Amino acid sequence: MAANTTFTPTGAMAQWSLVKYYPWYVKREFAPGITVHRFYRDSQYRWLQRFPKGTPMHAIFQLMRNDGVYTIVEVLEARTSVLGPPDGAGTFNPIADLSRYPKNSLVVNFSFFVHCPNLFRRKEDEGMLWGEGLHYPVGECSYTDKFVPVSMSYKDVFAPRVMTDGSYATTGPSLHEGLDMTQPSHGKINTPKGRFEYFRLDHEGNLINNPIWDSLENSDIQLRNCVNFEQVGPGRIEATPLVKGSTVSVKAEIEGFLSHGKSVARRANGEWALATKMTPQVNGIIKSKWASIPGNISHAGQPNERAGITEHPNGTVVSHTYTCERPDGISINRQRLIMAAGCRFLGLEFTDIQPGKAYGLDGGPSIIQAMVVSPETGSFRILSMGDTTKGILEDSPWISSQQAAQVPPVRKVANVMVIRSARRHIAPIRRPSKTDQLIGKFRGLSVTKGNI
Repeated sequence: MAANTTFTPTGAMAQWSLVKYYPWYVKREFAPGITVHRFYRDSQYRWLQRFPKGTPMHAIFQLMRNDGVYTIVEVLEARTSVLGPPDGAGTFNPIADLSRYPKNSLVVNFSFFVHCPNLFRRKEDEGMLWGEGLHYPVGECSYTDKFVPVSMSYKDVFAPRVMTDGSYATTGPSLHEGLDMTQPSHGKINTPKGRFEYFRLDHEGNLINNPIWDSLENSDIQLRNCVNFEQVGPGRIEATPLVKGSTVSVKAEIEGFLSHGKSVARRANGEWALATKMTPQVNGIIKSKWASIPGNISHAGQPNERAGITEHPNGTVVSHTYTCERPDGISINRQRLIMAAGCRFLGLEFTDIQPGKAYGLDGGPSIIQAMVVSPETGSFRILSMGDTTKGILEDSPWISSQQAAQVPPVRKVANVMVIRSARRHIAPIRRPSKTDQLIGKFRGLSVTKGNI
């Protein structure tokens, strides 16, 4: 669709309303009482030309970072519930079986969970444990008794969140107030004062390089010089030595990596590698002990993709996601500011929210925000998703669960929050408000009763 246009649906799509100024701002009502707003801040600052100071969107854009996507889903007269597997294992693909959801439901990931393949600390004063509680949700859930407890150092910001149907699950942090991000001295990072610190620091306050990462990178260079990898089938990779007489040593090295949870992966540039696929900015630095606590938010001050929920006194529930490349991400305190600006954009006051009713969700690759249109036909729409380039583009087609090849890999999560609206009909066409007129003025659109 060309820029500077408004799309008015016809036929079977006539009940939708879409206001669009691609790619910076998109508004669409997907179902009665459920409206999506999507903001994209480009790195060329064209957003600033389109939405200067004084426009309703400006307050949101100025808090975002370049190449970030902020998606708001507003659900009026919301009815909520939490769903998850009774065995507690985080093998729950939120879009694999749509029959579990009511028609016109918004599905979002919810609790943190144990996702490290082998190790984590159950308590901050204990050593590392192997394999225990893998994929279990962090904190109590109504659908299972299999979970790992919230660390004592995070119990003031994590809490069970109760849904309108009485089901509940634990997540956080609570965002009614900002987190105290005062950085402790390097010697106190591994004490409770450092619970929001992701990395260790030396005595001069500098990050400390991780020698293990350097070793893995060097191993990749060595492997590329002596091994040819070939994918011979789904999940099957053959390694052929290129150096004569090196069969035993290469095989032993590969088996050694695999025994430590590593696997051969092909990078974006086509090279095969055994090193972790995550960025050196994350794994190239020695982390604090808090980074291995289940449900930790030691990443609070680090750039990351974020997700959150606000529950408002008038019965409206808003789902917020911020998706991007990880280095372009935001801190939790900035997430709170963006969510507050998003609420104001919708005519809701963040300060009116009751304590415990504004909170974060598991972020990063766990983020999934999907609209289930018809469980019978398998029709759904991914609105935003973590660990993908600029989230999910607004122009991506409606897809069914049978067309999985069109969907980027969805991370299995611990549980999901299901949000639907009690409204049965889309609100009737109304006269454009002053806000609508201001939006149209700065987007170059003709704002009339027929296209709002």
